[in-house]
Amino acid sequence: MGVVANTGGCGFECVEAHYPPIYGNGRTTNNNWHASLAFAVGVFLALMPVKYQSTAPFETHNALMLIVIIVTLVYAAAWQIEHHLQTSNNNSSIHRIIVTKISLLSGSLVAVVLILVIVPAIGWFILLVWTLFLMKQIYEACQMLHRLYQSISLVSYVFNEVVGPRGHLSQGRNGLVA
Repeated sequence: MGVVANTGGCGFECVEAHYPPIYGNGRTTNNNWHASLAFAVGVFLALMPVKYQSTAPFETHNALMLIVIIVTLVYAAAWQIEHHLQTSNNNSSIHRIIVTKISLLSGSLVAVVLILVIVPAIGWFILLVWTLFLMKQIYEACQMLHRLYQSISLVSYVFNEVVGPRGHLSQGRNGLVA
C-alpha cells in the first residue's frame, strides 16, 4: 500500500491512496474468502462428532470452544459491518479496510481453533502460521500509522510556517501583546 501526495507551489494539489486489489473493488475476492471460511468451518463442525463420539468437546476443550464462540460472534459482526460498508458508495474507506481485516482474521481464527480441537498436532502448526501472519498485519498497520504520523507532522510544519508557531496565542483579545 502506498500513499502518493503531489505537492504544488502553494500546497497539496492531489492526494490519492493506492490499495491492493483485495481492498479496492475486491468485493468478489472478499466474498470468495468468506465463502471459503464458511465452508471450512462447516466441515470442521461436521467432523467434531466424529472425533468426540463419547465426550463433548465443551467438556474436554472448554476454553477453546469458548474462544470459538466468541471469535465467531466477532466474525459475524465484522462481516455484517463489512457488508454494510460495501453497500455504501465509499469504496476506499479506511474503515472498510480495517473491518475487512478484522472479519477475515477472526473467521480464519475460528477455523484454526477448530482444527486445533480436532487435530491438535496440525492445529498448533497452523496456529503458529496464523500468528506469524497476524504479526505481519500488525507490522504493516504500524507502518501505516507511522506514515500517517509523518504526514500530520508535515502538515503541522507547513501550517506553522504559514501562520507562525503559536502566533495567535501571543496576542491578547484586542490584538495587544500580552
